[in-house]
Amino acid sequence: RSIAQVMERYNIKLFASMPSVYGDTQLLFDHPGGAIVIEKSEGDWHRKITDEVNIKIRLGRAVIVFFETTAHLKKYQDSSYFKQVLPGHANLLDEGVKAEMRDFVIGKAATSEQATFASAVFGRGTDFFCRDSKLTEAGGVHVLQTFFSSQKAEEVQIQGRTARQGKKGTYGLVLLRDDLEKDFGLGKSAFDKVAQASWYDTLDTARRAVRAKVCSQIENNLAEANAIDALTNKYFDSVRMGPQGQKRAGTRFLELFQTLRGEEPCRTNDYHVIFLVDVSGSMLEQDKRPQSVDIASSGHNNRVGCAMEACDTFVRMRCQDGAADLVTLTSFSTNPETVLSAAEVHDDMITRLLTKWKPRYGLTNFGGAFSSAASTVRGDVSGMPVLIMFLTDGVDGSNSVQQLETALSELSENENVSLRVIGFGGESHCDMDNLTSIAERFGEHGKCISAIDEVALVGSFEAAAAELSYTGKRKAA
Repeated sequence: RSIAQVMERYNIKLFASMPSVYGDTQLLFDHPGGAIVIEKSEGDWHRKITDEVNIKIRLGRAVIVFFETTAHLKKYQDSSYFKQVLPGHANLLDEGVKAEMRDFVIGKAATSEQATFASAVFGRGTDFFCRDSKLTEAGGVHVLQTFFSSQKAEEVQIQGRTARQGKKGTYGLVLLRDDLEKDFGLGKSAFDKVAQASWYDTLDTARRAVRAKVCSQIENNLAEANAIDALTNKYFDSVRMGPQGQKRAGTRFLELFQTLRGEEPCRTNDYHVIFLVDVSGSMLEQDKRPQSVDIASSGHNNRVGCAMEACDTFVRMRCQDGAADLVTLTSFSTNPETVLSAAEVHDDMITRLLTKWKPRYGLTNFGGAFSSAASTVRGDVSGMPVLIMFLTDGVDGSNSVQQLETALSELSENENVSLRVIGFGGESHCDMDNLTSIAERFGEHGKCISAIDEVALVGSFEAAAAELSYTGKRKAA
């Protein structure tokens, strides 16, 4: 039934089954007759493992004991019960064993009176081949598993370390009750009224229930990933449409962001956001225009309007995330002008500003812009981390090299300050090498972004806003 379900789910049309050339397995797992032991304490668990091993050694058998992890194996090795394994018969096999010693231990594991204690990783694919006729006559290799596998496939693999190639072998379980409660929800009284002959069925039922939940979560994750992939493809399809798809691309980006962001952020850090917006003469050009009708109709249907639309998008996203940011907006040309100073964030603060703001256009002066930002940071008593969003469409046209150097040194040495440098128009308008070097002054707290057009500009501000939020569970697909 499970094979049919998998084939239908993943549209598999054909599968092949090859029977063993050695005939039916000679493995004996007598779980109704005592091959499963459940101990109440770790000490009793370790003791029972040693007892089972010594019994088999005295019968001339070989024993391979599998522990769930190397840590579990080490804990048993450090116990007093490991020292009670019959002297000269114990061998250790874990991931830390060197290759030569590992091959030696594996080679002699299936020989009479040997006890090999291994981590579970060696229960999958390791060939413990038996060439010892004395061992075969005594009943073959006994595999003892000290944990109950969360997947049936792993259990089958571990069982397969014995009774290989038609030879005899046996298998048993020595389990710790606390592990069964932790991993499978089987409480302390789960086996009190269950006959020993039904213990395996009880364990397997619990395992299938846990596995069903895991598989359900995998299916949910797959559906969510497919939904995100579909949204991503729609966004890029809109971007490839060029100007005709700009509005649609913005909508698709917000849909994608909302899906990735989750139902509610686990935590949103509050920031003092400082926008440094270039309003030099070139920003008057109308080769790039805002998509927002409100901003375009406010008298800023030009590059400045695009810059303010990006700021507006950033602010609205932060409000949607429940942030209590402070916002400073400084326009700069020949001289800087601060038009918002540590104002409490609200969603329409930028559009309201535009109804009464008239930029003072002039030359491009990076030094003045960053000096203004340094002064703002110096006077900030909020204790919030600071994010500077520096936007320009050109090159520094001033001679204020020392002013710029002083301001950048002060800001970059402040571990509370991060910087995003956005070159509007990319290399065709900006000296991107210079902008990159400014961002690099801030190390891991600095980033330079090339925004070739108004859509990319808004996208870069959206991405910056998204980075400020630590998000939680995603929305259901």
